[in-house]
Amino acid sequence: MSEIKLKTEARNASKLHRSLILFLLAYEQKLRHWPNFCTHSYSKMFRRSFDEVLDLTTDAQHSFYKKTALNNLIKAHERLRIRMWAYYEAGLFSYVRNAQKDEKKADERYLHLSGLWDEIGCQIGNWMESEKAKAIAAQKAKKQDQRSNQPKDWGDQ
Repeated sequence: MSEIKLKTEARNASKLHRSLILFLLAYEQKLRHWPNFCTHSYSKMFRRSFDEVLDLTTDAQHSFYKKTALNNLIKAHERLRIRMWAYYEAGLFSYVRNAQKDEKKADERYLHLSGLWDEIGCQIGNWMESEKAKAIAAQKAKKQDQRSNQPKDWGDQ
């Protein structure tokens, strides 16, 4: 693989890692609005899932056969999306200490985080598509090499 391709892949992976960190910072800010019992139990579960996504991103970046790692990453990403939606439906984003629930703020908080998570999902999807394209190109090149190595017919000589 050429040096330019390696640098491009490293930049794309670092963009994905940067997006993940930005999402985590935004999510941590939103956690301050949750009740204490939810902050300790649900946020611990969410952080474990997020750590799994980070680990799978790193594994996929550094593994030779990326299909399995990327499939696991997509599954972990979707699990975290569903968990975030469930927390929203449970009303955790609308909770404010010593004040009435504010559904408009809850919608804003959830939509902001959901939008960030969708961007991360698009980056993962693009990564998977590029890996598929590489695999298809390698497979075509291999078939072309096999055809060129076949013995020629007597009539061709």
